[in-house]
Amino acid sequence: MVGYLVAGNRLEAPKRVLKAVAVQQTPFVNIRADGRNETKMDGLCVRLTAKLVQKAGYTYETYQSPKNEFGHLNEGGNWTGTIGEVYYGHADMTMGPVTISSQRLQVVDFTPPFMTTSVRMVFRRSRKRSPLLLFNIFPLGVLGGILGGIIGIGCVFYIIAFIRRLLNIGDENDNKFSCRDSIWMAIWIVLEKRDEPIAKSIAARMMLAGSWLCSRVVMLVFVANLTVLLTTHHKESDITSLEDLVNKNVKTCIVENEFIFQTLKSHSDAADGTVYDKLYQRILRSGSLVKSTEEGLSKAKKDNFIFLEESPVVEYAVLTDKDCDLVTTHHTFLEGGFGVATRLGDPLGKDLSIALKEMQEDGELDVLKQQWFPETKCDLYGEKDSSNVSTSVAVLTGAAIMLAVFALSSILEAIVEGVYKKLRERFRKPKSLPQDIEMKGQETDDVPCEEMADRLEQGLEAIRKEAIYLKENLAGNVLLTRKPSGELRHRRQRSSLFVIEDGPSPNPPDQLETVEEIEL
Repeated sequence: MVGYLVAGNRLEAPKRVLKAVAVQQTPFVNIRADGRNETKMDGLCVRLTAKLVQKAGYTYETYQSPKNEFGHLNEGGNWTGTIGEVYYGHADMTMGPVTISSQRLQVVDFTPPFMTTSVRMVFRRSRKRSPLLLFNIFPLGVLGGILGGIIGIGCVFYIIAFIRRLLNIGDENDNKFSCRDSIWMAIWIVLEKRDEPIAKSIAARMMLAGSWLCSRVVMLVFVANLTVLLTTHHKESDITSLEDLVNKNVKTCIVENEFIFQTLKSHSDAADGTVYDKLYQRILRSGSLVKSTEEGLSKAKKDNFIFLEESPVVEYAVLTDKDCDLVTTHHTFLEGGFGVATRLGDPLGKDLSIALKEMQEDGELDVLKQQWFPETKCDLYGEKDSSNVSTSVAVLTGAAIMLAVFALSSILEAIVEGVYKKLRERFRKPKSLPQDIEMKGQETDDVPCEEMADRLEQGLEAIRKEAIYLKENLAGNVLLTRKPSGELRHRRQRSSLFVIEDGPSPNPPDQLETVEEIEL
């Protein structure tokens, strides 16, 4: 027989060691083995139980539930899991997120709920359709990096041409690579166009090859992301209620023999034709029952399932997903709560309920919840576009590194080529010229360049005038004209020179009948 002590207006039981049965469920109960093969437990419910037992004046020890089940009534009429352990007297209390239900209240007592719950849908995130869909393919930082890369490629082409001109190894092609034309060259590379200027030097061609390769990588990533964006089914706007879940052909899974399963099954047994009944029948026909919460979350993330689970578990899974690939909806159903189960009629239940109420009033329970449900970068309802782009960024980062290597190599090649040609010209022995060319060079060494230019210009002018005169007046090899004095002037062609001789004509002009043709 158990005795009680009176402390003020409160009945207080003598201290005794309690047995608490636990179920592994992150973040409420995390069970792991240490290096000495001893079981260690931690989590929200583990710390909550420690505070409740301490406030109620008890001590306790823990063990894990057989088969790690919360408990249900099996076909043989026996209770399993944590509820069965308490009901059959193997444990004094439960430790974990045990949902309070009418069926369980028939065999055990519950404290007031320490956390309100409901059932939610969790599924993989997909991006929203937007009029600016094209700009959702890459983050703004990546788009800025691509634009900066194009400008950088143009600058490298300009630097290569500048170095070649500076080292006096440039040619006419290098003069075409102005800053503006170099930028256009980079744009043509990205757009796969063939346009001027054409790279001819080794350094410029190296840079051209590296730029072309990196631009192909960027375009492939762009096309891949665009394909995924256009083909991903957008569930956030399609599924908003259980009716949508039933009426549309969407794969759905739940944990077998747990609270949600038992609730849906009870409606199906009653054949009431409700949405719960229809949902249960669809799940059974599709064979979409899973053994654990972890398996259900994995199906939602990898196999495009919608997983139904209680809201605290769903929220924690969404907020702590490392890739932020999971989201949930605002729609909930089957409202309830998590409580601590004790044996029917055991005063322990009242002691724990009083201690729980004290923690709620003091704010200790809220602090404990915040420790295990921290704010993260992931968005709970998928209203922000925080989807994973790490793969694309990693690929583009590799392409940027490769482009930088090509740029440095091209600039280095231009410098090495210029230094090599300079050294070769300096140490190369000049070839000797022929003797007659050397003499002619000596004869003209004393003539100033300005005077030579003037002589050439005068000679070219005289030749030009003579050519014009010949074109207008010469109609054969000999041209006869009459001068005012009655004398004839005849022009003879000797080789390529013309000599004009004036004098009396051998015949008077009116008696002139024939003209002798002077042979060349």
